[in-house]
Amino acid sequence: MPVNYYLRPNKLGKDGKTYMAKIEGHRLKIDNQSEKSGIYFINDRHEKMKVEVIGMNTPSQLLFLIPASLPNGTYTLEIRTVIKNAERSSQLSESLVVKSG
Repeated sequence: MPVNYYLRPNKLGKDGKTYMAKIEGHRLKIDNQSEKSGIYFINDRHEKMKVEVIGMNTPSQLLFLIPASLPNGTYTLEIRTVIKNAERSSQLSESLVVKSG
């Protein structure tokens, strides 16, 4: 599952910034009926945080809100879905670094 990704600031209220992320690729659509499907941030201790807000969920694009409660650290982004009753997952090849500004 090759992907391209973009991060852009999105102001939400007076409390500061949150960030939207956009992933483009192929076969990205997440099966909302499966508990195992989703977008996950995985830290270096293999702890996972699932993305709760997905604005666009198509085979070629995912647009989602990066969790505001995501702690500082280095993460791997993983996409999990079910295609034809088979679980599929893919990870972004680059690590993402979260740090408060």
